[in-house]
Amino acid sequence: MTEPVAKPVITQAMIDAYDEYTHLTLDRRRFMEQLTKLAGSGAAAAAIAPMLAANSAQAAIVADNDPRVKGQDITYPGSSGEMKGYLVKPAGQSGRLGTV
Repeated sequence: MTEPVAKPVITQAMIDAYDEYTHLTLDRRRFMEQLTKLAGSGAAAAAIAPMLAANSAQAAIVADNDPRVKGQDITYPGSSGEMKGYLVKPAGQSGRLGTV
């Protein structure tokens, strides 16, 4: 039987280095050098680097019956005919809202 593998600890310093790499001036080589020092080895840094990236698949999922939102099937005109979609809005809101 194999022993369970512990999840690597991601520190604020690692997050800060990733933020500098993705949003500021740190290039990938320097980012990996910093992450290697923080993680203790190149292998650990290589394992941790993908964990720092945002992952939309792990985004929160809201239940269909959540009272905070109202969802409905909609249709709207497209360039080649009618399009179908699913529109979700905050419950009890009126007027213009931000969209994605």
